[in-house]
Amino acid sequence: MSRDTTSSFTATSIFFDYTGSGGNPGVLVKNRSSLTLRTGTVVIRGKVGIENNSNPSRIGKIILRTRQNNADATLISTIDGSAIGGTTGVSYGKLYLVGPIVLNGATIVEAGGYYYKDGLVLPDNSTELIRITKDNYVE
Repeated sequence: MSRDTTSSFTATSIFFDYTGSGGNPGVLVKNRSSLTLRTGTVVIRGKVGIENNSNPSRIGKIILRTRQNNADATLISTIDGSAIGGTTGVSYGKLYLVGPIVLNGATIVEAGGYYYKDGLVLPDNSTELIRITKDNYVE
């Protein structure tokens, strides 16, 4: 995504297949850009890059939603937080990363599977991701 842009995708599942080339990430969110993904499952095969030019108000954002839109209560994902070690009554989706999420060259989220709560913003709330384990896995 180029600078100063906003994009939004809504689907039951979203799959990013592009893995990037050379040192370039497969998904790159540049400064002052926002990528909203409204889905129950996100799969990203390549590294995810988030750009920041040292000004916190200009960091690129990825917003993960489990609802079709902000005003609509229609859920895309119905995993309740109580089933996975999250917040009871809050809807969660799944994020699968083949590569890491990187902010200015530093890894902020390792490759792996995670649950995200509705409205989670990356990189701001990356520590709120819940790693998927055999003990908390929900189909």
